[in-house]
Amino acid sequence: MSVKGCEWEEFEPVVKSSGSQLNPTTGTQTRLNAIGHTEFIRIDINDPLSMLVGSTFGGLFYSSNGRELWTCVSDNWDTSAVAWAEFSEAYPGNIVAVSTLGGDLNGKSHRLGVDGGILISRDYGQTWHKLLSANIVSCGKINKVIFNSDNPDEIFIAKSKGLYKYTDINDPDNPNKLEEVFIPSSPNGFSMIECLDVAIIKSDELFPDGNFFATSFQVIENFGTANVSSVKTYVTQNGWQTSQEVFSSIEKEAATFEFSPSNLSSGADPYKAKIHCNIKTGNLKQVWSLRLFNLSEHMLQSESEGSSNFGACFAFAVNPFDDKKIFILLN
Repeated sequence: MSVKGCEWEEFEPVVKSSGSQLNPTTGTQTRLNAIGHTEFIRIDINDPLSMLVGSTFGGLFYSSNGRELWTCVSDNWDTSAVAWAEFSEAYPGNIVAVSTLGGDLNGKSHRLGVDGGILISRDYGQTWHKLLSANIVSCGKINKVIFNSDNPDEIFIAKSKGLYKYTDINDPDNPNKLEEVFIPSSPNGFSMIECLDVAIIKSDELFPDGNFFATSFQVIENFGTANVSSVKTYVTQNGWQTSQEVFSSIEKEAATFEFSPSNLSSGADPYKAKIHCNIKTGNLKQVWSLRLFNLSEHMLQSESEGSSNFGACFAFAVNPFDDKKIFILLN
């Protein structure tokens, strides 16, 4: 679906009433017990027909046939809500997911709870095992987890207190494998830091000194007697040797990044490659692009909350095979 001038198509998953209950006004079937606020959609780079959709209230759903049929793969979890899930590019069938107590409408998960944590499946969600328990992660929230493009046995974790890395998915619940990657700082000091999102881009031509990372953080900054809460976005073009704040002129309530590998596919000009950022500011939802090479910013679309296009959604995804197609997720 193109961002501009598009028509929107509902593609499930939605749990419909099993009876023949009809709306007396419209004559259409009443929808009951839907999955709730849709938090994310993921497309398997190895198979574009394999998709994941997750809800911070209703669980994790998997489709192997391009959204024609959905199966809930989180029914046997201790906590049914899911903050994020991700396919492994190196190991087909491997999925990591964050089991949590719930979430809100700005892309922020609720606390893990005693039974929450990071789960791993090696068979497309048919069975799951606990990779990291809540007490090992030592944080209240985990918002995202993704595989390391340099080492498929490592994962990056966007969580309370900062961006971290777990260095061996084959060695579960080992606190010695959890490493700090990036924690932002301020001259005024941050009294609270929570990493909301992380995306990684590997390009030896553009970034010979280390991978490109894009992150967003919820912070509380100290200004004398006042504490100010905001969302800040940071990138690095050299694997966190240095970092830079981006979209700093926008007052953000939430921000999440998405990159389409089609930007760096064979024949594409890497110096035109970009990453997309979905930003909530006030009652507006805005989709921006950020050029990887020179970090130039360009707004693609801005919509008011409650509009026919964007509704009250926040999460979005960029098609990995065509960066001109962007999915916006509705409640």
